[in-house]
Amino acid sequence: MTAQGARPEVTAPETARRDIETLVQRFSRNRDVYTRPDYKETQVRVEFIDPCFEALGWDVRNVIKPPC
Repeated sequence: MTAQGARPEVTAPETARRDIETLVQRFSRNRDVYTRPDYKETQVRVEFIDPCFEALGWDVRNVIKPPC
């Protein structure tokens, strides 16, 4: 974990690739569930979009706050 105001650590490309591949595999295994009309946009964001950006090193949950 980084200190408040510190820059986020860069994610290694291999780690990012592995994490994203895991997300893709999970989607592929459960495609019928994820393509149903009752699978909501919020669920997609929480289960796939945010983790994808986090794998790329983005602070999507605003854990690292800018200095005041």
